[in-house]
Amino acid sequence: MVNLSHDVRTPLASMIGHLELLTDSLNNISLDNYSSLEVINRKALELTNFIEMLFQWTKLDANEEKLTLSTFDIAEQSRIIISKWITSFEKNNIEYSFSIPEKKYLCILDATAYQRILDNIFKNILNHSHATKLHFSITQSATYVSISIEDNGIGIDTKEQSFIFERLYRCDISQNNKGNGLGLSIAKELTEKMHGTISVESIPNTYTKFLISFPLQN
Repeated sequence: MVNLSHDVRTPLASMIGHLELLTDSLNNISLDNYSSLEVINRKALELTNFIEMLFQWTKLDANEEKLTLSTFDIAEQSRIIISKWITSFEKNNIEYSFSIPEKKYLCILDATAYQRILDNIFKNILNHSHATKLHFSITQSATYVSISIEDNGIGIDTKEQSFIFERLYRCDISQNNKGNGLGLSIAKELTEKMHGTISVESIPNTYTKFLISFPLQN
């Protein structure tokens, strides 16, 4: 699967590059044809994202994902990651707020893996929640630091909450579903590899809250 992912990603990248060139250069193309080009480009990007997610998950499942653990300030790292998402939140009309104390929370983690966890959760919210508000917070207990990501979207049905971290599971199976059922599974795998926990609680049409905890450095 890892080799297959490599083989598929290369022609996809080439195809997307040519599609972008066509889209940018065809000034006199008809509206219908231009719309078709946009659809092709969007679907190619979705397929690329799926292949990348599949590649990541396969490496995790085969224990080939080598994490580089080091001590870093999870509060500061969270600020850096969130700053990259602000434009996407605003583009999707999501009112965002953050509660990150001005103190250091030192954890032994892989910085790239932590970013992938937050990225996958934020993508899930943008693609599925229909939320208009998002709140991110960090709190500390005696031995753990906890991250909460809450939105006011459509929520997750109670009977589905225990399955959302399983690979390829999707709550929304409509044709318009943008997800691939791997993002949250990858988030869970990465969290557990760094000795953390991840869970979700939700009330349909009220809120959804993702809770992540990591041990503090002794």
